[in-house]
Amino acid sequence: MQQFKPKLNSYKSMDTVYSTSTIVEGSSTDHGVIQKSEENLKANASESNKTNSAVSDVRPETSITSADVDTIPDGGIRACLVVFGAAFCHFTTHGYTNTWGLFQAYYQNSFLGGLSPSTISWISSLQHFVLPVPFLIGGHFFDMGYFHSVFFVSSVILVAGLITGFCNGAICAPLVPIISQWFDKKRPIALGIALFGTSLGGTVFPIVVRELLPRAGFQWTMRILGFIMTGALAIGNLTIRRRVPPRIHSPSPLITLSPLTFVPFTTYCFSAIAVHFGLYSFTTYVASTAVSKGVPQNFTFCLISIMNATMGLGKIAGGCLANLTGTLNYMIIVATAIVVILPAWPQAGTESTLVLVTVFYGLAAGGYYTIMYHITVGLGDSKLVFGRVALLTLFIAIPGLLGPPAAGEVNKMANMQVMGFYAARRMRASGRFAFAGREVHVDRETRWESMTLCQ
Repeated sequence: MQQFKPKLNSYKSMDTVYSTSTIVEGSSTDHGVIQKSEENLKANASESNKTNSAVSDVRPETSITSADVDTIPDGGIRACLVVFGAAFCHFTTHGYTNTWGLFQAYYQNSFLGGLSPSTISWISSLQHFVLPVPFLIGGHFFDMGYFHSVFFVSSVILVAGLITGFCNGAICAPLVPIISQWFDKKRPIALGIALFGTSLGGTVFPIVVRELLPRAGFQWTMRILGFIMTGALAIGNLTIRRRVPPRIHSPSPLITLSPLTFVPFTTYCFSAIAVHFGLYSFTTYVASTAVSKGVPQNFTFCLISIMNATMGLGKIAGGCLANLTGTLNYMIIVATAIVVILPAWPQAGTESTLVLVTVFYGLAAGGYYTIMYHITVGLGDSKLVFGRVALLTLFIAIPGLLGPPAAGEVNKMANMQVMGFYAARRMRASGRFAFAGREVHVDRETRWESMTLCQ
């Protein structure tokens, strides 16, 4: 029987125009399905042309084959522009939220001075906790082909200063899947560069706040931060593009629990929960505890900038080192390093020792954040990448909500020394979960060799 070869008619999706043979799986063998799909897609394309001016996501017409989809570029100008735009998105979203430590210190010493530190930290906790909901919704629309519409609307709302945590989730949801479409072997490095934007934002925003707050006041300082975000998100809107067509006929469910049946992924999720209980303790209270030790408040702005700058270096270095050691192995290494650093944090009572502890913490934490989501790409079916990323984000929301207030209560009921050991114990627990997951996933003979997680 002669094999049927479909015509490569173009279909105009929300981001790019893809061939019908690319969108319909099994198109080389199912003649009836292809004919019907081609007719439907032509009708949709015709209708899309009528409303072209009303749809902001429509792009110039191009055509790609299924071979183009299967071959990941792993580089090139187009792929680098995607990483460049993703870095500016992280600059605006997580770069801003990573500066919470200085706002915590500012609120404690200004108009919220009558409240306890753990009570004030609920502001940051709620931002982290609401992130998974828009993350899931944004990812669902991404699978359906509505990337730029959701991205643009979320950008506008975020710049307006409304529901920060919600918009952060909607903007960041598609970034890991999109970068995974453009990079394979170099994915850890690409993710590290993209996440460097978080550290850049966390470095720039505290400096801007420190310079503007005494001169322009709180309101105008926040407005100027909004102007900076506008420029950064404009770059993201112009450069980020998907490479693989959306699953228009079978969009993924809002959330899928099937990845939890894979034991290494489940243990990794529990590891991530424990890690973030420890990480949020340091990032939330490093500035306010420094003030309580007699360090000038102006210095805390520098401390937050130093932390985020060294995190940026750790993210780039982590992407390179993870390719050599294996991502899960590297995560165990950086978790162990943080376990050593956190108990030393309460002992740092001078500016120089605080800077030293902050630098080492930033390098180790940056390395962890680089590989946090990359590990999920290798822990199961490639078609469920976003499902695993979404589940991991849901799990991380638990320490996002409870971590800072819990650490604040420990500090209030006991002392800062106990809070340092509390955070370190959470990190030790994460290392045990990660080690258990690696033991299950990798044979003992090939544990330190190149493995699926490292690719």
